[in-house]
Amino acid sequence: MEIIYDQTKLTSDSAITLGVFDGVHLGHRALLKTVNNIAKEKGLQTTVVTFNKHPLSILNPQRAPKMLTSTKKKLELLEETGLIDNILLIDFNIAVAHLEANDFIKDVFVDQLNGKAICIGENFSFGHDRKGNVQLLEEMSDQYGYEVIPVNLVEAENTVGQQCISSTLIRQYISVGDVSVARKYLGRPHEITGIVVHGDHKGRELGYPTANMQVDSNIAIPSDGVYAGSVIVKGELYKSAISVGVRPTFHDDNVRVIEAHILDFNQDIYFETISVIFQEKLRDQLVFSSITDLISQIDLDCDKTRQIVKI
Repeated sequence: MEIIYDQTKLTSDSAITLGVFDGVHLGHRALLKTVNNIAKEKGLQTTVVTFNKHPLSILNPQRAPKMLTSTKKKLELLEETGLIDNILLIDFNIAVAHLEANDFIKDVFVDQLNGKAICIGENFSFGHDRKGNVQLLEEMSDQYGYEVIPVNLVEAENTVGQQCISSTLIRQYISVGDVSVARKYLGRPHEITGIVVHGDHKGRELGYPTANMQVDSNIAIPSDGVYAGSVIVKGELYKSAISVGVRPTFHDDNVRVIEAHILDFNQDIYFETISVIFQEKLRDQLVFSSITDLISQIDLDCDKTRQIVKI
């Protein structure tokens, strides 16, 4: 897979799809399979057009969603599908935001990427004022000699009403701590990467040292509580009980932290980059009347984590 930027021009003809692809969830993967199948049928390369940031982070930062993945992780997940030949990674800025949809079609899809087939979700829109859609693509298809393939969205099972798998839906489940359902629609557990920093060392005093994470403020973090999961440290995977929240037993500063107690682990990993993987929520945050009660609960959390997480 080749990552291209800005004005890099492809020499081969392409089957193209466009999107933010935050999370590279099961709906995205269905779209990518469709594009890949069309590319094979027509002897084209599969090309994905995506952005290095969510458009709302430029257009309306206060409404910008928390992201399911960093750009780096998104590119890794796209490559892991094995369905893509090229990714055009666009630096989304004010100039891009104000590019008219018909100019985007000509400049990017046609002139830069040699698009011969364009596949987009049936409800997806792009370009200035979101005027680019399936209808506009079809209106311009004869002029530029490409085929338009609208792709139906993938329905999310067991939701209230008829909802489709989307990054927005997955964020909603993560925001309330339902990481099990988020995992179902992502096709993998939700994962957060960050740097291990010094905390107040309360966990170590209790006999349960934790890795305190400093994470990107733009990443979606599950609601407060304790989770069974795992941690990737220096390429190795370990079971872990993960706490998200403000540590009410010891603090009243309302500072939200992510702490992972890594089971059967005793290494100094300060300032290492680790990834925390959320499998299942164990409980909400609780305030304990004694240190003894807190330690007893942590014992239970670790026992449940050992039973739930399979490595």
